[in-house]
Amino acid sequence: MKKHLSILFSTGFYVGYVPFASGTFGTLVGLLLFAIVNLVRIELQLVLFFICFLIAIPTTSEAIKKFGNSDPPQVIIDEILGVWIALILFETSFKNLFWGFVFFRLFDIVKPFPVGLIDKKLKGEIGVLLDDIAAGLMAKGAIWLLFHIK
Repeated sequence: MKKHLSILFSTGFYVGYVPFASGTFGTLVGLLLFAIVNLVRIELQLVLFFICFLIAIPTTSEAIKKFGNSDPPQVIIDEILGVWIALILFETSFKNLFWGFVFFRLFDIVKPFPVGLIDKKLKGEIGVLLDDIAAGLMAKGAIWLLFHIK
């Protein structure tokens, strides 16, 4: 049962099994999750994010073992959390969701510093999760700059 729940959570309720672009689909799941969670107060959003992050550590570890890959494409909880961190503190608007998606996917795929460094240096579940968190933080900065620099 524990293994089944770990795979369920780490694959974004099996969305990670989509045979192509699983990271993109994971990001879309993250956008949907953000839109739902963004309906509650920011304090609760932050608590929910950290609870999900803490659950993601052992569930990603279990998925790595199951799939026999250090960064299995089926695991999309990292994209879900990455885009969520990119958008938290922003309102749910089409422009924020759009740019959050674009910037997060860009930084997740291209892996500029420090995302690439984290991806190379940190192995296992922590590395899988933290490079996407870093990409999400970079996306957050890019969104802020896009709308606040005149």
